[in-house]
Amino acid sequence: MEYLILGLLLLSPMTGYELQQFIRQNLSLICSHSAGSVQTALAKLEREGAVLPRASTEGRRRKKTFFITEQGRTTFSRWIAQPMQASRVKNMELSKLFFLGLARPDERVAAIKDYIN
Repeated sequence: MEYLILGLLLLSPMTGYELQQFIRQNLSLICSHSAGSVQTALAKLEREGAVLPRASTEGRRRKKTFFITEQGRTTFSRWIAQPMQASRVKNMELSKLFFLGLARPDERVAAIKDYIN
């Protein structure tokens, strides 16, 4: 879940709720979209310095928007460059296919060849 969140935050800063909704609408075949799963992963990423929250207020509602850090970008880049282990139907590794556009071209080709094999 952590790598999926890092990839989504590379695309755009989001709140926990926005992350949960995006996963529910687009990636529910890959992983759980429960609020608990998303919040647990965000807390871990924040402790590790991979994401930073920024608090704001909209009307009477407070929200926390998460941004990826350089450390988070490095962590994501290392993960996306690793070969996929796609042996199960519901497998977080399949999210690499979703994020291949964020990988270097040579890593994309290697990942696709590896997946086909």
